Amino acid sequence: MELCVTKGYVKHLGVANFNGQVLMELLTICKIKPVALQIEVHPYLPNNALVEVAQKNGILVIAHTPLVRGDNLGLSRNDDINMLKDEVILEIAAKHGRTPAQIVLKSTLQRGIGVIPRTTNPGRLQ
Repeated sequence: MELCVTKGYVKHLGVANFNGQVLMELLTICKIKPVALQIEVHPYLPNNALVEVAQKNGILVIAHTPLVRGDNLGLSRNDDINMLKDEVILEIAAKHGRTPAQIVLKSTLQRGIGVIPRTTNPGRLQ
């Protein structure tokens, strides 16, 4: 991949779903440091240690599932886990006059983490 940068095929490199150990190993051997690390980050999986390692090394962290739902957590569809219905998140949203999704996204952005929310709603896609 570094050759792709050298040859001008791409400007920057990024990695996805690396854990802290793999990221640190990469940083010891790479000539061109990745600019981004895309991982799962949300209130139920804050990934604090990995985020800290990446940010201390100047790597932008991007949350690919910041609004995860229970069925995406590997749980049965019968398990009613939806972070957008979480009591604490609902309380914060009501206090600030925002939606639960806005609260979750803003809190992630305030940690210096980029977000890529997923939706199938045409209105939200726009």
